[in-house]
Amino acid sequence: GFGKSTSSDFEGQWICGQVQNYNGDGTTMQAFRWNRADAAMTFLGSLAPAGGGDLGNNSSVAYTVADNGVTGGRSYFGAVGATLAYEVATVWDTSGAAKSVEALLAADGVDTSAWTHLTRVYAVSDDGKVLAGYGIWAADGSTRGFVAVKTAGAPAVVQITGITVSGGTVTIGFTSSNTSDTPASFAVRQAGTLVN
Repeated sequence: GFGKSTSSDFEGQWICGQVQNYNGDGTTMQAFRWNRADAAMTFLGSLAPAGGGDLGNNSSVAYTVADNGVTGGRSYFGAVGATLAYEVATVWDTSGAAKSVEALLAADGVDTSAWTHLTRVYAVSDDGKVLAGYGIWAADGSTRGFVAVKTAGAPAVVQITGITVSGGTVTIGFTSSNTSDTPASFAVRQAGTLVN
């Protein structure tokens, strides 16, 4: 298990993580989520490889889950021939369908071309509308944090540009693909330690 929803209702609480032997051969690790009121966990699977086909060694892991069951994590595709191994930031909706965060953003008209790709989702808001994680910045190949926000208007990708700590104050610098976003548009609701 890697994450749990914030609900204090024991029977309404979700837990997510990764399970081995999902495909019966003992080698593939797959994401799961489990509602404590359910008798069995739900295996979430992973995204299909880009370009179709089977790249073999593909797996997934769920790191975070919202109170409504929306789950975030990553899908992994192992190296095959000249194709390098890669990870894709993945979200599973309430039905359990795996979707690429980049594909969801593109469908909503968000330009993610400044990123080589979004890699992992580590946090999700209670309502499942805000995802946070990291990806690879195209300009220099660095690993940077992102926040993807689904709003009633235009969705946005927020690039975290810096984090400073002074005494008990943490300051997070950012830029947003939505020009109407201001620092007042955001609030930190919960913070914890993230380990890569």
